[in-house]
Amino acid sequence: MSQPSPAPALSKETSGPKPTSFRWVICGLLFYATTVNYIDRSTLNTLEPTLRDAIHWRPYQYGLINAVFSLAYGIGFLVMGAMVDKVGTRLGYALAMIGWSLSGLCTAFTNTPLQFGFTRFFLGLFEAGNFPAAIKTTSEWFPQKQRATAIGIFNAGSNVGAVCAPLVVLFLVPWLGWRAAFFVTPFMVVIWLTLWLRLYRTPALQPRANDAERALIEADPIVAPVPAKWRNILPHRQAWAFMGGKFFTDPIWWFYLFWSGAFFSDKFGVKLTGVALPLIYIYILADIGSIAGGWLSSTLIKKGMTPNRARKTAMSVCALFVIPVIFAPLVPSGMAGGLWIAATLIGSAAAAHQGFSANIFATTSDMFPKRAVSSITGLGGLAGALGSVILQSVAGVTIELTGGNYLPLFVTAACAYPLAILFIHLFAPRLEQIGEARLETTPMPRGVTALIFAVLGFVVAVPISFYFQGDNRASCRLYDRKTLVTMTFTELSDELPRDLVKKADLGSPDKDAPKVTLDLKRDPTPAEAPKVAVLKSFSDGNVAYTVSKDHFKPGFKMGEYVAAVLPPGNIYKSPDRDKLLPPLLWSPLAGIGIGALLGMLLHGALFRASRKKT
Repeated sequence: MSQPSPAPALSKETSGPKPTSFRWVICGLLFYATTVNYIDRSTLNTLEPTLRDAIHWRPYQYGLINAVFSLAYGIGFLVMGAMVDKVGTRLGYALAMIGWSLSGLCTAFTNTPLQFGFTRFFLGLFEAGNFPAAIKTTSEWFPQKQRATAIGIFNAGSNVGAVCAPLVVLFLVPWLGWRAAFFVTPFMVVIWLTLWLRLYRTPALQPRANDAERALIEADPIVAPVPAKWRNILPHRQAWAFMGGKFFTDPIWWFYLFWSGAFFSDKFGVKLTGVALPLIYIYILADIGSIAGGWLSSTLIKKGMTPNRARKTAMSVCALFVIPVIFAPLVPSGMAGGLWIAATLIGSAAAAHQGFSANIFATTSDMFPKRAVSSITGLGGLAGALGSVILQSVAGVTIELTGGNYLPLFVTAACAYPLAILFIHLFAPRLEQIGEARLETTPMPRGVTALIFAVLGFVVAVPISFYFQGDNRASCRLYDRKTLVTMTFTELSDELPRDLVKKADLGSPDKDAPKVTLDLKRDPTPAEAPKVAVLKSFSDGNVAYTVSKDHFKPGFKMGEYVAAVLPPGNIYKSPDRDKLLPPLLWSPLAGIGIGALLGMLLHGALFRASRKKT
C-alpha cells in the first residue's frame, strides 16, 4: 500500500501590497508653497534700501507699510482658515495662492508708498492662508504618527524661502531692476497651481494612492471633537500667558524680517550684495536655533524636569542669547568686519527667537485640551500680529524722529523676551492644565473684554493717526527723484547768467538719480549763490526731500528749501517732524480709551447673551 504523500509545508503568510508614497508628493507641494510664501514676504527686507530711493518713502511710511501687512496677516488668520474649511482644501489653498501671487505681482507696478502699502495689505491677507491650508492638508493625507514629520518638512520651507529671497534679489535686481524681483513668485505659483490642481484629491479619490496607502492614512480612529470657542478660552489666565508671550516676542521676529536690510544699509552704507549676504547668514543661524530650542526642552524633560520647569528654563536660555543684540547698532560702521559682527549679533538673536518660539508653542498642549490647541494657537498668532502692528509703526516713527538711530529698537528687542517670560510666569506659574469642565463654565470677565477692545482701538488708531498730520498731508504731487532733479536743473541752469556758467550738463538722465556737472567762470553773487548751491548739491548726488513754496533767499538751508523751482501746488514734500509727532501720540491713546469704553459697554451684549443661547 502506498504511503500517503506528505502534506505540503505551510507557507508564510504573504504580506499585502506595500503602501504607495503619494502622500509625500503632497508634502512636497506643501513645502514648495511655504517656500514661495516666505520668498514673497522676505524680498522686501533685502530690497528696502533700493526701494527707498525708487519709491521715496520715509522711515515712518515704511513702518506703516509693514504694520499694514502685519494687520492683514492677523485678519487673515481669522478669515482664510474659515475659507479653506468652507470651500475645501483643494480650492481654498489654490485661491489663497492666486490671491497672494497677484498681490505680489501688483507690487511690481507700484510707484508711491500708498500703492505699495495697499498691495502689501492684500499680500498679508492671502499669505495667512498658507499654514491653515497646509495643516488641514496634512490631517487629510497623513496618519497621526507621520503628521508631525510632514509638518516639520513643509515648515522648513519658511527657512528655505527666507534664505532664497536675498538670492533672488541679488541675481535679478542688478540686471533687470527691482520690479523684476516681484515677478518671480507669480511664475513659481503658476507651476505650483498646475501641479496642485492636477495632483491633489482627497485620498479616497486619488488613483495614484493604492488601497494600502489609503488604509494607512485612515488607520487612526476618526475623532471630530467640537472645537473650543474663543469666548471659552479667553477667560483663562493660561490663554493670556500664551497670547502675552506671542504679543511680546513675535513682533521682534518681524522686526528682524523687515528692518535688518534697512539697518545694514543705514549703518554700513551697503546695498544689494552687502545686504543680501548678511541676511542669508542670519536666516541660517535662525534655522539652527529652531532645532536647538526644541531639543533643549525635550532633553530636560527626559532628564526628569517637569514640563513647566523645562519649558521656562529653555525660554530663559534663549532670552539670554537675545540680550547681546543691543550691541548691534553700537558696532562702529568703519570697523573691519563690523557688518558681519552686527549680522552675527542679529543672527544669534534670531536663532534664540526661533528656539523660544518652539517652546512657547509647546506650552499650548501643556495647558489646554487637544480640541482647544488650534484655537489658542490662532489667538496667539493674532496677538503676535497685533503686537507687530504696534512695533512696526513705532519703529518707523522712531527712526524718523531720531534721524536713523536703531538703538532704542534693539534695546526693545532684547527686553521683550525677559518680559515675555515674566508675563507667562505671572499668568501661568505652573502651566496648569485646564480641564474640560473649566473650559466650558468659566465666564468672561468684563476687564478682558475691555482689554481686547482697547488693543483693537490702538491698532485701528495707528494708521488713522497718519491722516491727521496737518500740512504733512497737503495736496502735493509726489515727484520721483529723477523728475525733481531734471526740472530743477532745467529751470536753474536757464536762469543763471551765461557769464557765470561755463558748463552745466545733466548726466545719465535715464537713471533714477542723474548727476549734474557744473563748472563756473567766476564766483556767484549773493543773489546767484542759492541756485548754484542747489545745482552743486545735485552734482554731489544729494537730493533734498523737502520743498517749500518760499522763494530762494540768501542764507537758505538746503535741508529746508529747494524752493520755487516747481509749479505752485506741485511740491515734492516730506513730513515736518514737529507736526508728525503729536498725532502719532494722541490718536492711538484716544483709540485705546475709546476701545476700552466700548468693550465695557458691549460686554453684556457680546457674552452674556451668547452664553444664554448655549
